[in-house]
Parts: sequence; structure tokens; C-alpha cells
Amino acid sequence: MNDQPEGNGKYIDEKGVQFLGEFKNGKKNGNFIIINKYNEIIYEGGFVNDLMEGYGKYINEKKETYLGEFKKGKKYGKGKLFSEKNNLIFEGNFFDDEPDYHGLYELKEKTYYIGEEKNGLPNGKGKLYDKETNEEIYDGNFVNGKFEGFGKLNDKYKRINNGTYEGEFHNGLKNGRGAFYFSGHDKLWKYEGNFINGYFEGNGKLFYKNGKCYDGTFKEGKRIGLSRVFNKNNQTIYEGYYNEDRKEIIKFYKNIFFPAKKRFLGGLMREGGKRLVSSLKKII
Repeated sequence: MNDQPEGNGKYIDEKGVQFLGEFKNGKKNGNFIIINKYNEIIYEGGFVNDLMEGYGKYINEKKETYLGEFKKGKKYGKGKLFSEKNNLIFEGNFFDDEPDYHGLYELKEKTYYIGEEKNGLPNGKGKLYDKETNEEIYDGNFVNGKFEGFGKLNDKYKRINNGTYEGEFHNGLKNGRGAFYFSGHDKLWKYEGNFINGYFEGNGKLFYKNGKCYDGTFKEGKRIGLSRVFNKNNQTIYEGYYNEDRKEIIKFYKNIFFPAKKRFLGGLMREGGKRLVSSLKKII
């Protein structure tokens, strides 16, 4: 038919990659198997108009295996990602080819929009509402369908740490200064500070329900670098370094009581004991 592939067949591209499956109107439409130049199967699943679509199994260059849904050639929807040794890396929703830690998939699929539009996309002031409950999810500014500028987001779809965010957005994610209020967390109350690509990053303060406050730096949501911790009376109870959310070097202050049976270099702290120790590593 006009020299276009039609029906079941095999196509080999200029890189030696083989496509075995069903063609329609000259394009890959139907179930396909893709074999790379090393004769390894790297994809088994559906295609629509030359792009992976529906359910499939894909093995990337790192030998990681994805089992799940595709849309327009990208991992999108429910899926699982496994390491080369078949250890589970991530299970949940995928958005734009990546694991969705920020709830972007559900924000797109489970909400409706009311507000200003341009070229068929949200542009300007607008709001998102949950399709089932009509609950307000986002109130703020949009550019080409993405959060941009100042806004308020109910992060109910987020994979980790649900809550409410008020602050700056860029390219659809929290970027800039803002405040995040935790919902249902047993210890944490609020974070105030800088965000990069949805994570606490840079300078910030983490407030606890018991009145404590961490004042320092963050990297991808974890405490890192030089910091101080204050109790509810604004007394310094810790000064030192964090690495991946763990204390590294500790400076203690006198007249501060420590829990019973905590081991440190230099001895065992007694219950109710007072001690002034500086620059020690915790062994707990």
C-alpha cells in the first residue's frame, strides 16, 4: 500500500534496532518487540502511531526494568522499576518518564481547571479542583499549563509528606521561597525556606510540634551541612554538622539534660546528668 509497511512485519533502523510487530498506515500500531543491536529484547508491549502506548516492559541502558503503563512514548501511569539485580527501586505513578514523587500524575488526571486560558492551556490566574470531591487543590498562576509564580497547593497527591504549600513555583514545581505545612505528621509541623524542583534545598528552618527548630541547610529534602537546633525556649541544644539527615559532629551546651543511656565518645551519659562536651561524634 503506497510502499508503506502494513500488517505484521519486521523493520530494522539505521542503528540496527529491530522492530517486530504490526504496522498500520506505515506506522507501528499494535503489539511490538524491540531488539537492540546486541540481539537483546529491550521492549515488549503496545505501540500507537510509532510511540510506546499502553502496558509494556522496557529495559534501559542501565539494565533497569520498567513494568507498567506508557503514554506517547514515555512512562506514564502505574508502574514498577527494578534494578539489574531485580531489586524493586520504585513502585507507583510515573510522570513524563520519571518516578512521580511530587504527585504530578494525579494532579493532571484527577483534577479539573477553572481560570484563564491561552492556546487551550491554563495561562494566568486559575484554580485546580479534585474531580471527585471538588476540593480546591491549587490556587495561583499558570504558564502554559504549569504552575508558575506564586501559588497555594494542597499536596494531597504527593508520595511523601502530604501537606499545604504557599510560595513560589517554576516549571510546575516548588522553586524559590515558600512554606510547607505538614498534614498528619506525628513530629513535623512546618518548613520555611528555599525549594528547588519540589525539594527542601538551600537555607531553611524545620519546625517540630514539640517546639524544636532546626535552622540550617538542606539537599533534596535532607538536612546537610552546618546547622543549629533550638528547643521550645529558643535555647541552642545542638550545633554541628548533618550529613544525609544524620548528625556528624556534636557540640553540647551546659545546663541541657540528655536522655538516659545515650552513648558518646568519652562515656555514658547518666540520666538527669549535666555535661559540657564539644566536637564529639555520636555512636548511638
